[in-house]
Parts: sequence; structure tokens; C-alpha cells
Amino acid sequence: MYDRGVFSTAAGFQVAFVTFVRVFDMFDFSAVRFPDLVGVAGCALYILNYSLLTVRRMYGDSLAYFGVNLAAAACVLFSLAGNFNLAAAVIQCFWILASLLAIGIRLARSRGPGWEDG
Repeated sequence: MYDRGVFSTAAGFQVAFVTFVRVFDMFDFSAVRFPDLVGVAGCALYILNYSLLTVRRMYGDSLAYFGVNLAAAACVLFSLAGNFNLAAAVIQCFWILASLLAIGIRLARSRGPGWEDG
């Protein structure tokens, strides 16, 4: 007979739920500070941006895409004030610079030819 796995029964769902609750209880969420919340918001922006790109609701060459990436990177970089990590700071600075460069290029292109003269 075909085995549908542990989640095919009510008992399987109960085991999964109890496991999730135990893992959730391991963390002390009362110690969450404002920079942590800002970092989680940045993470949510990254996930949203990539998800919209994946389902073709956002284009990878649009100002909106780079704007959301910029906001996400700024949020995550801000969160590092609470618990600094050099590698994370370096990658967020890269994303900020890359996003600013991409936004600048797209704004310059939207002005049309000869925008430098004026």
C-alpha cells in the first residue's frame, strides 16, 4: 500500500505541531529588541522581493526591485547595531551600493540622451 508519510494522519499533524511548539519555546522572545524587529522586517522584504520576482510580478531590472532591495539591506544593516557581525555587514553594504548604483543608472536612462549636459 502507498505510504503517505507521517502527515497523512491526525496523529502525524499533532506530532508536527508539538515539535514546532517545543522549538518555538526554546527561544526567549521577550528579549527581542527594536533592531531585531527592523532586521526581521528587512528579511521579510528580501523574501517578498524574491518571491515577486519568481512569480513574475516584479522585474529584476525595475526601480521597484532595486528600491525594495535597498530598503531590505538598510533594515538588516540597522539590525546589526544590536548584534554586530562583520560578514553580514559587508554583504549588506554591498547590496546597498549595488542597489544605489542600479537605481542611479535607471534614473539616468529615464532622462534620455543628453541628460549629462543639463
